[in-house]
Amino acid sequence: VTGLQIFVRLIRHHPEVIDSQIHLLSVALARQVRNLRSQVARAACQASAEFFSTHRRCIEGEAEDIATHLLHRTADTNKFLRADATQALESMCENLSNA
Repeated sequence: VTGLQIFVRLIRHHPEVIDSQIHLLSVALARQVRNLRSQVARAACQASAEFFSTHRRCIEGEAEDIATHLLHRTADTNKFLRADATQALESMCENLSNA
């Protein structure tokens, strides 16, 4: 969870670091969204929402993998995890351009 918090800080304050490693970071983020520990998965969903809202253009090619795992999380039994996954998907829909 601490790593995801640091990731969110990087997204907000040092986007140039994120832009250079976008693929690697999106794969790692998708892996954490499907983590079996709900606390980690929730933090990853929240980080995904932040990622989509701040890196609109850079993440377009990487959004599919993260979105797939977020969609699975919208059917989770944990209502807080469902809500965070839904919020991340809404952020994705609002911020990515129509293609």
